[in-house]
Amino acid sequence: MATEGNVSLMSSSPTRVALGSQIGSNGRASLKLRSRSHASEQELVKSLGVAPGAPDLLLWHEGKSFAIEQKAEGGRTSDAQADMLDRLRKAGVLVAVGAGVDNAIAILEGWQLLKGTMQ
Repeated sequence: MATEGNVSLMSSSPTRVALGSQIGSNGRASLKLRSRSHASEQELVKSLGVAPGAPDLLLWHEGKSFAIEQKAEGGRTSDAQADMLDRLRKAGVLVAVGAGVDNAIAILEGWQLLKGTMQ
């Protein structure tokens, strides 16, 4: 799934974003990304002390930090999310907002954290 070495991944919600990879018959890795949100998950995240606006995905690879706020097609970031992304950007984190699954995967590929094709 990663270009070389390992990619560390943390989601701000343990069940909101599901990542899965598999090796296809062509020998290439594919990534499946599903997103869903429930009020009970939001309460769980809040009870764990996660800061308001924390991005959905935080990744680390080769000493670099990456953050993605995942939105449905046409969705927009809240003020807290926009503020958090700005704070992370100023701290040197590469940040992006993924509008839909295909866009999120393209962002990860652009950062060279994934290679291969989706199935």
